[in-house]
Amino acid sequence: MGAPARSTHKRGLGGGLANVGGDEPRLKALIRMEVACQLALESLPELPRETENRLREPIQILCDVTRSELDRLRPSAKLS
Repeated sequence: MGAPARSTHKRGLGGGLANVGGDEPRLKALIRMEVACQLALESLPELPRETENRLREPIQILCDVTRSELDRLRPSAKLS
C-alpha cells in the first residue's frame, strides 16, 4: 500500500492557504521551513535570555536562506 495522499495546500502564517501544487516538493518543503522559521523567531522571547541570544542568529540565518531559496524558486510565492 502506498503512502497516504498529502494535501497540496499548506497553511500560511496568517491562517491563509497557499496552493503549491503536487509537483513541487522542494517548494512545499521550503514553505514548511518558512513557517517553522517564523514560529521559531516568535518563540525566542519566551526562552531564557541566554538561550534566546544563542539561538537568534542561527535561526535568522536559516530564515534568510530559506526565504532567498523560496524567492528564487518562485518569486510570486509569498506567505501572508
